[in-house]
Amino acid sequence: MFYTNTIDHNIIPFNIKKLKMEKQFIGELGDVLDVRFLNDNDNNPSHIIVANNDEKVKIFDLNTWHCQMLKGHTDIVIGLDISYDHSLIATCSKDDIIRIWSYNVDRSSFVCVAMAEGHTGDVAAISFAKSSNAFIVSGSQDTTAKVWSLENLILDINEPQNLSSLFTLKTHDKEVNSITVSFNDKQFATGSADKTAKIWDIRNQKLLAVLSGHRRGIWCVQYSPVNPELATASADGLIKIWSTKDYNCLQTIEGHDASVLRIVYLSMGTQLISSGSDGLLKLWDLKTSTCVKSIDAHEGKIWGMSASTDENLLVTCASDSSVIIWRDSTEEDRQAKRENVEEVLLMEQEVSNLLISKKYHEALKIALNLNQPYRTLTIIKEILNEVDGRDHLKNTLLQFSDDHLNLLFSYVIDWNTNTRHSTEAQIIIKILLSILTPDKILKLPNGQKSVDTLLPYTERHMSRIERLSQQVLFLDFSWHSMKYLDQSNISSSDELPTTT
Repeated sequence: MFYTNTIDHNIIPFNIKKLKMEKQFIGELGDVLDVRFLNDNDNNPSHIIVANNDEKVKIFDLNTWHCQMLKGHTDIVIGLDISYDHSLIATCSKDDIIRIWSYNVDRSSFVCVAMAEGHTGDVAAISFAKSSNAFIVSGSQDTTAKVWSLENLILDINEPQNLSSLFTLKTHDKEVNSITVSFNDKQFATGSADKTAKIWDIRNQKLLAVLSGHRRGIWCVQYSPVNPELATASADGLIKIWSTKDYNCLQTIEGHDASVLRIVYLSMGTQLISSGSDGLLKLWDLKTSTCVKSIDAHEGKIWGMSASTDENLLVTCASDSSVIIWRDSTEEDRQAKRENVEEVLLMEQEVSNLLISKKYHEALKIALNLNQPYRTLTIIKEILNEVDGRDHLKNTLLQFSDDHLNLLFSYVIDWNTNTRHSTEAQIIIKILLSILTPDKILKLPNGQKSVDTLLPYTERHMSRIERLSQQVLFLDFSWHSMKYLDQSNISSSDELPTTT
């Protein structure tokens, strides 16, 4: 086995005996413009298809990351799409041409089986029919959309066949940035730099609606997989949801501070994920129009985004030369949360049992592990109420790790701010100062911060105690003075006057 390095930063291992390329690893992608998942025969994601700042389309095996390059375009490939059954790949390019690719078993690779020529500008967007391989639609910089027939497509040929255009529509006043077919294959929608989205009837080849409302160009249009809705994403930072029945705007989603470049429906149309030119991903709950999660995903514009068929995986690509695959951990997080709740309940019950048995050391340790400040304080008060409680508490703290002591320090800071709990806080501080050296206290993760925070409140408590001591002395003096006066009055009253 020997390795070669190509001029475009790719690494290719060759089998010396067979003089055959074993794999190909891509070293530099540049701007990545679009990406899709490709499923295997079991309908599981097996590859990702990437269009980057190059005329060659790249297909990565998700298991080995071996890359196959699809050669044919003569200029940068801008857009991709996958047929509903994942048997065909469509690519569109700045060379004004659309190519259809299919997997050839004999060659063990994807080959170009068809070409579509007719646009007079960059072909920026392409979409397969959603329920069959009957046609594809394309949108171009020449402001037109074309519908191409795939019904007579022959896969087993040596040379790609030419596709015929069923019809061409003058769709917008500026370039078409996005195009998508409805899930019933009866309509398609276009989004343009002219700030509008339009819905078209495929059978009658006519305009159904003009969706106006965005203040800047539209980057992406997507049909809901369940509801009669169309979502549009714009450079004005807004996402709008439109009814495909009466074509009214149903809701406007705000939250992005930059252009929204891509949107994808998730969770049976109840959620929407969007990508921005600032590298952020945002997950939206469409019922409430609220952002469920925001992720700082990339360091550049997120040009492409696609979900796997089962929606467990999401792939994004951006101008920062990266492609990232994300996994949906919602169900795992829920299960972990349920297990955590059950574990906490069991441990809380164990703490209660230990308190009844007066096994304070174990109870206090569990309370700290559960990160329960109030329960910890309650246990400490129980210990202090015992005979020789302070000595018992000191012996308990001597057995604690630095992590536990640091956590206890953070609790003490809060307790010390409250007069009701300051006594326990001061007792713990005194114990910690007696069992830990100053250097060790300062070396605790929050040691210096704890000391700086404790000092002002401790001084305040000291002043309060001094005032109380003075008041107690004054009361004692007053009581003794009153007692002396009472005794004097009694003595005077006992002396009866004498009569002659």
